[in-house]
Amino acid sequence: MFGLYVALIVLAVCLYFKWSCSYWTRRGNVAGPKPLPIFGNLFEQLTGQKHFGEIFEEMYRAFPEASWVGYYKISNQPGIVVRDLELVREVLTSSFSSFNQNDFHIDETIDPLVAYNPFVQAGDRWKERRNQMTSVFTMNRIRATFPLVQQVAQDFVQFIARTRKMDCHFEAKDAMYDNLSENGTVEANENHIVGHSVTFLSEGFETSSTMMSYLLYELASNPAIQDKVVQELRTVMNESDAQLTEAGLHKLVYMEAAMMETLRMHTPTFTLPRICTKDFELPPQFPTDTKRVTLRSGTSVVIPVYAIHYDPEIYPSPYVFDPERFLEENRQSRPRHAFLGFGEGPRLCLGKLFSH
Repeated sequence: MFGLYVALIVLAVCLYFKWSCSYWTRRGNVAGPKPLPIFGNLFEQLTGQKHFGEIFEEMYRAFPEASWVGYYKISNQPGIVVRDLELVREVLTSSFSSFNQNDFHIDETIDPLVAYNPFVQAGDRWKERRNQMTSVFTMNRIRATFPLVQQVAQDFVQFIARTRKMDCHFEAKDAMYDNLSENGTVEANENHIVGHSVTFLSEGFETSSTMMSYLLYELASNPAIQDKVVQELRTVMNESDAQLTEAGLHKLVYMEAAMMETLRMHTPTFTLPRICTKDFELPPQFPTDTKRVTLRSGTSVVIPVYAIHYDPEIYPSPYVFDPERFLEENRQSRPRHAFLGFGEGPRLCLGKLFSH
């Protein structure tokens, strides 16, 4: 008798997962990759065979005519991958009220520090935390840091000239961590203060240093482009007695283009994951379709940043480092949401202004 119960339970579980795998078929034969029971379309991510950015890039490329693609998460939970840039704009900006939550969850009881990060917050708590962080990045505050940044840059150049050691960046990181350890304790709401410190480290320090590392790598790999950047820098500095002023910084047009191209090729966010928080009517999946599918609240929405940045229809020869793409005349010829290195909309990266 016990064996019969076990068999019935196994059968029920199998039937459930088979039924859950047919969600998009039942919603109107929505096109998408075929899922596996339980694992959905993310089996290769779970087993470490592929990075999740690769998986979503494959979905993006497999349906070149689609404006969006249906897929399945773990446990066969439905989601969509957005391909059409107009739909990207709607999700991130114009219809933000229907997609105002990131599909990223942290249990505050388990990790209270990371839970203070605005990236993982939703609703009023997200607004509160974001406003607290936004006040740090006003234009006047950023301008006030310029002399300090300039001095640190000069010290760094001298340090590299003296040591030329491969592990110099680790020493800088250790010094920053030590400084926070010594000075980061505040009596009033300690978790709050330390949580914001963690946010600055993870999203302000690491992302910037990683981008600069990739920029230096790309410049070293492309000597002709490196020469252009150096020549522009020398020209601007010669205008102000070999000093880089705040006004001169804004004249480094080609260097900024090189930075943007670095962010395109080495984006810190492979996807922008959202949750549909309010039912939303999707556009037809294909140009020849007339039917519309309503995206239910709670459904995952993935914007495949890496795939968009490497789409040859948007960026010809996408694997070639070419800062010319981000000079003003070329940038204007592309849709605004073709570049998502900082995200877009109300959840735009807080440090975008500082990075410029």
